[in-house]
Parts: sequence; C-alpha cells; structure tokens
Amino acid sequence: MEERRGPTAILVLNAWLEDDPRAPLRVRIKSVVGDDPSLRRQVVLVDDDEVCAAIRAWLADLRSLSGGRQPTV
Repeated sequence: MEERRGPTAILVLNAWLEDDPRAPLRVRIKSVVGDDPSLRRQVVLVDDDEVCAAIRAWLADLRSLSGGRQPTV
C-alpha cells in the first residue's frame, strides 16, 4: 500500500443525553487540524444541525490547509 503524506486531522465526538426536555442531546467535539497545537478546538453543542455543520467545517478546514486558511472548528 502506498503511504500518502499531506495534511491530517483528528475529530473526536462524545455524545450523550441529559434530562433536559428542551435539548437533551449533548455532543462534545474535539478536533485538531494540521500539526499546529494552537489549532486544537473543543466545543459542546446541543443541536443536530450544529453538530453536522461543525463536522462539515472541520472537513472544509482539512481540505483548505494547503490554501493557508485558518480552521473554523
């Protein structure tokens, strides 16, 4: 198998439910994009759409690393 080198990223999701009937979902997202420790992020979200948007932004950040744009997640 050919080893590819280039930008890398890590995304960890921890999801759980709480006893809040208005917003029972909690998702902690921990992410690293590239090699710079200052680009590590952590956020807790309560909405499915926000979680999906954060994942999409993380993927976009990985794709854009070669363009010099800073990560958003």
